[in-house]
Amino acid sequence: MNLADTPPVRSSASPSDPIEGVQLVEVLSDFANPLESAEIEHINQIFEYVVMSLPPVDGTLGVVGTPQSPNDILHKLQDNPQFFTAKFPAVKDSEQRATAWPEMFDFVRLEKIKHQVGDNAFEVEYQLYPRELANSFLAADRLRACVDENLAR
Repeated sequence: MNLADTPPVRSSASPSDPIEGVQLVEVLSDFANPLESAEIEHINQIFEYVVMSLPPVDGTLGVVGTPQSPNDILHKLQDNPQFFTAKFPAVKDSEQRATAWPEMFDFVRLEKIKHQVGDNAFEVEYQLYPRELANSFLAADRLRACVDENLAR
């Protein structure tokens, strides 16, 4: 996680001059090389103990990214009521070949990308299905066929 690449809304020279907001973008962006559990836990701890304390009570903490694992901080924040979460999978409907951003990523282009990066990486980065390193050999479409996503938690 390189916080130097994500500057605060207003920088702070001292603890008496706190920053007003922090923006983190794609802190887990290497979907081609999934992180080990220990690395994910380390990033989660940094986020929980350091990053969450940066903005003042009335400040803003914005986090934009794609969860890579069910255990990473981006996935965990989805259940945190302090954060707004939205999901925009690239392929909205495979049968109708509908995509979320057809001007940039039409269905044909997304199929080419899927072929280039592989099914697992595509499912994580483009379809927003986080994976454990241990189960990454299982095809996501076969797993989804066994799961009712409408079940209440």
